Amino acid sequence: MKEHIVGTFSKNAFFCESVKSNKNKDGSMINDKCQMINDKCHILLTELAAGKQAQVEIIQGGNNLISRMAGVGITPGVEVTMVQNFRKRPVIVNVRYTQIALGRSVASKIYVVHSG
Repeated sequence: MKEHIVGTFSKNAFFCESVKSNKNKDGSMINDKCQMINDKCHILLTELAAGKQAQVEIIQGGNNLISRMAGVGITPGVEVTMVQNFRKRPVIVNVRYTQIALGRSVASKIYVVHSG
């Protein structure tokens, strides 16, 4: 299967294992393991905490996955809000005024950036 990457990506990406000391607009700390791509801290959608907002940056997968995500409104640049994220359960996100449940395997192929 041929794999495609949609969104911004850089060959010089590296994993940032250190704890970030950045603060969100609401004053909460960002303490996520992230992948630094183009000077932005990307995390997997499965790592986003409930109630937090993020912007989709990369959808990593084949044509079928990219087509399905576009069909439900998940495209690079769209804002998502995590509604529910229990471990070993599907995640529920709010995208374009619609709640969508995604399996963890699908959600783990979507990279997002905290938006505040």
